[in-house]
Amino acid sequence: MKLQGQVAIVTGAGNGQGRAVSLKFAREGAKVAIVDVEFDAAQETLRQVQKAGGDGLAIKCDVSKEPQVKRAVERTVEKFGRVDILYNNAGAFQKVGDSVDAISEANWHRVLNVNVTGTLLFSKHCIPHMKKAGGGKIVNVASTLGLMSSPGFAAYSTSKHGEVGLTKQMALEYGKFGIRVNAICPGTIDTRMLVASGVVGERRKQMAAGIPLRRIGTPDDIASVALFFASNDSSFVSGCHLPVDGGNCARWG
Repeated sequence: MKLQGQVAIVTGAGNGQGRAVSLKFAREGAKVAIVDVEFDAAQETLRQVQKAGGDGLAIKCDVSKEPQVKRAVERTVEKFGRVDILYNNAGAFQKVGDSVDAISEANWHRVLNVNVTGTLLFSKHCIPHMKKAGGGKIVNVASTLGLMSSPGFAAYSTSKHGEVGLTKQMALEYGKFGIRVNAICPGTIDTRMLVASGVVGERRKQMAAGIPLRRIGTPDDIASVALFFASNDSSFVSGCHLPVDGGNCARWG
């Protein structure tokens, strides 16, 4: 198993990509701290991890609140003794169509606080434990909208560009401590967020047809890339932002 004996924190782990990554890490031998603002969802992911033979801990946490983040990391270390992997997956979306001249200040801050500040805070509190252990892996979940932009996504696209920039910054600062930092940039992935944004029925078929690989991605597609970045398979990879989008970025540059 590729993560045997390691401890991972996965944020936004109550559903979708975060749940798939938690299960993948657990099946590969990691103990997983399952973090989500929805505690019932985190507990359900924990049940699935335990059913798969893994070990974990469910933690309720708003990633944009530093005291809660600090305590979540402390609880992980108290239970498992260390932190080897941080998977910054928790994210906030926005109403499609919220361009710069339309978005409210409250919505702007909500999206950036979760997507950028949440990534910063969990990294801030995990890095000292990784330095003490002689290394670690941080994987940030950005988006293809962190590599390009699309009308109507003022806050979301800005936040995801910020996560890509923060990934590069941390890779440069902490490489000397054996800490590797990379970002996954998902394209269209089959999650509840996709459904909530109205991608159903005929629109879903049209979207899939427009992807070079002719399908919408799955949470397991993301989880496989997450395992690559979290394992020694990527031991000389840091500061990378990898699109996982069925080939769409080949079209957009």
